[in-house]
Amino acid sequence: SAEEFARQLLDSVVAPAGSGRQTQLLSASRSEQHGLVTYRLEFCVQGTDSKGGTFSAHNLAAIAVKDDQLYSMTVTVPQDRWGADGEQARRIADSFQVL
Repeated sequence: SAEEFARQLLDSVVAPAGSGRQTQLLSASRSEQHGLVTYRLEFCVQGTDSKGGTFSAHNLAAIAVKDDQLYSMTVTVPQDRWGADGEQARRIADSFQVL
């Protein structure tokens, strides 16, 4: 399922054990057209940066698999800017295409 795909990605790449990052999956969807499988994920990440400061970010990811190749784009917005910039971030993420 899309949720299983998202959880595996978040747990192994975005916030693996020991990374100091935590994730919250907000939504996940999967579509398939003409042999192209596309996932759309929305998630938040919190953690500590390399300088010891904390961060919180809202992310929109578009991931496609075509001809055994993985293509991805992630739009990241600081959580405190999501209210002002979230719609623009959605438009950017929605523009993702694999030709």
